[in-house]
Amino acid sequence: MTSYSIYKLLGPLLIPLALIRLLLKTSRESNYLKHISERFGFCGTISDSPLDVWIHAVSVGEIHAAQPIIEAILKKSPSSSLALTCSTPAGRRTAQGLFASNVHILYVPFDIQSFINRFIKKIQPKVLIVLETEIWPTMFNACKVNNIDIWILNGRMSKKSFHRYLKFRNLTKQTLQKVTTVLAQTQEDADRFIALGAKEVYVTGNLKYDRSPPSIASDFRADFRAQMGNEKKIFLAASTRDGEEEILLRHLLPRIDSSKVLLVIVPRHPHRFGVVEKLISQLKISYAKRSQLQTLNIESRVMLGDSMGELYSYYRAADVVFVGGSLLDYGGQNPIEAFAVGKRVIVGPYTFNFSSVISEALEAGIAIQAENLEDFVNVSLSEINKRKIGEVDDSAIALVRKHQGATETSLSILRDKGLRC
Repeated sequence: MTSYSIYKLLGPLLIPLALIRLLLKTSRESNYLKHISERFGFCGTISDSPLDVWIHAVSVGEIHAAQPIIEAILKKSPSSSLALTCSTPAGRRTAQGLFASNVHILYVPFDIQSFINRFIKKIQPKVLIVLETEIWPTMFNACKVNNIDIWILNGRMSKKSFHRYLKFRNLTKQTLQKVTTVLAQTQEDADRFIALGAKEVYVTGNLKYDRSPPSIASDFRADFRAQMGNEKKIFLAASTRDGEEEILLRHLLPRIDSSKVLLVIVPRHPHRFGVVEKLISQLKISYAKRSQLQTLNIESRVMLGDSMGELYSYYRAADVVFVGGSLLDYGGQNPIEAFAVGKRVIVGPYTFNFSSVISEALEAGIAIQAENLEDFVNVSLSEINKRKIGEVDDSAIALVRKHQGATETSLSILRDKGLRC
């Protein structure tokens, strides 16, 4: 019996666990149970006409990576019909805010044969484009059976993910050998995909460099200044993860002169906005919220960034930037958006999700990596003293421009492989 056969047999037995997991997530984010029928392969809102492309991007970061490709496809062929699947409510909201009605936005079905087959029979895609590190045995097998080419786009394979997939070497190899082409971000990513069994791999760069900051972001800083004057620096902690906010509030904030610095915390996941607000309240810290900007004033020590889709705005407004997910073992969040608007970044020791980006940024002097908690506090205080209000680092913007072009490179290869839009 092959590894895939065992996986296929075990899959249906895990459905109750998957539903329990959704229910647990619902306690933090009620929208997890909305559109639940889509997770079983039902997508009644889509017509029975075959779609040109099915794109799967698990959540917010992957959807942002897919944005340049989707926009390029629609620009060349405005009548193209696309299905974009994701796994999280935050991803769905992001996609709905970015794309027009000719992109059908759905939850991806559980990786169970009957669910995947039902979904494919309904949408009848010509190709499947998967973003970054999503490798699903049943999904890929069903596409292969139905003669649907599979392309992995912006392929990323961190050292941690690589070793996790190695634990299921045979299943991973069987799955990746069904993939037509992998377009990897870096040579290191490409080598890992090849080692796991991918047959045809190209290095095309990182699509996230090709995203353009929205022009509206330039007006955001004025909102802050109108509320608290022109003398306070803004220390932004962006895309923070569970546990990091407490570190910021207990270890960094007491060392900051709050008459001169406002700490802005923007949690990575919206379901944690309430959790972080409760923590701030428990610590008896004066704070305001982005959703109630009128509450911000010169006495506020912290502002909670409880809004979606405004990260570029926060970066533009900031004077010192910490990119979260890196103080604790989450692997780090994307720093490219900060670089794109001319901001240097501070990161913690855990950056394996963006290792090549951080490595080059460190070499260019636009990132500083703290080795531990104490070092993070010291580095942050040093940067607060060094940075000028409104300062822009042109070398950060230059780094982003240097790496742009992955969209055109990727589309060129995909069109050679048969993409017709």
